[in-house]
Amino acid sequence: MKVCVIGLGYIGFPTACLMAKAGHNVVGVDISEERVESINNGSFLLNEPGFKELFDSAKKNLVAKTNPEKADVFVICVPTPLKKDKTPDNSYVESAANAIAPLVEKGNLVILESTVMPKATHESIGKIVENKTNMKADADFYLAHCPERAFPGNLIYELVNNDRIIGSDTEKGKEITKELYASFCKGGLLLAGTVTAEVAKLSENTFRSVNIAFANELALLSENLGINVEDVISLANKHPRVNIHTPGAGVGGHCIPVDPYFLIHKQNAPLVKTALEINESMPKHTINLLKNALHSAGKSIEGTKVVLLGAAYKPDVDDARESPTEKLADLLISNKATVIVHDPIVKRFAYPVVSDLGSAVESADAIIISTAHSAYKSVDWKNMKEKMNTKPVIIDGRNLLSSAPHEFIYKSIGNPVK
Repeated sequence: MKVCVIGLGYIGFPTACLMAKAGHNVVGVDISEERVESINNGSFLLNEPGFKELFDSAKKNLVAKTNPEKADVFVICVPTPLKKDKTPDNSYVESAANAIAPLVEKGNLVILESTVMPKATHESIGKIVENKTNMKADADFYLAHCPERAFPGNLIYELVNNDRIIGSDTEKGKEITKELYASFCKGGLLLAGTVTAEVAKLSENTFRSVNIAFANELALLSENLGINVEDVISLANKHPRVNIHTPGAGVGGHCIPVDPYFLIHKQNAPLVKTALEINESMPKHTINLLKNALHSAGKSIEGTKVVLLGAAYKPDVDDARESPTEKLADLLISNKATVIVHDPIVKRFAYPVVSDLGSAVESADAIIISTAHSAYKSVDWKNMKEKMNTKPVIIDGRNLLSSAPHEFIYKSIGNPVK
């Protein structure tokens, strides 16, 4: 098949490469001229295991351009962020649909991989193509929703090996879509309608959001009861049908804090809304722990220097999308503290990132562990203490440390007894 992939980002680029490696003639499209040029000259590579090898095997069938062209299949992989009011921003999807609509011909397939609110595949893409071509969706051309299930740090493996939902409302649409994904996916290909596929994708990450909210609520209860939430969750998870997630200083990434808002858009979902409120309250709770710890040291948060360890939204990746570290930094600044962000991996972030830990903690009053990077497990805390001001504080927002470092005032999420 000739495939036109719209959006060459974290999902679109490897997806285009996988399709090209499978033998399809792939045109990758991105609005960034710089990215298109760097892909075509081979200099733009994702920091993912196996990606270079994938790109090397795909580039003979792959070309990047700034404008789409006619194809058998159009695959839309553009961002779907939230607006400031927490409502879905569908503008990138609609822009992509408008770009390809004049090129869609009878018998073509249009696939949406981007995460969207229920019914958006038809109401956004389908209607736009219909209006510009005078053709009918699922009669003259076919629509499908095939959401990705991929984990940063293991992206290529999961795009190939995870089960994939093939969401289309006609047998022909399912057939063509399945044929395309079967050429590079080793996981199961699960057939469904488009709306079912949309809601299933959103439900996966909403389930995780609700589970994390329960873990966070357990952490708050444990603090009030003077017990260790890690012990509570460890014991409860010994039950064969229980799997409580991990509490922490906030929820990040492009899925878990975002997808629930797509699911509940214009819907009544009080449980999901409450879970979102709990998760979004955790950065503020972390700052309150800091204030209490500083108070016990005879200090106020105003005028203190606080080092945030970790800008990434999860351990050992360079992805900082929706990272709770940004929210923690915002809260610290609003409390008139000086903020330093350290991360051994992340290079681009909302705030400047320091890579040398020793210089970051120089004359600092407090540290907040906001990302559980492996590197932070082996920190020489005695050396760190010598660089910091008197009565230094550690707030362990990820319960990363097994015990309180010697001579630090130490507090952790849900663990007043540690």
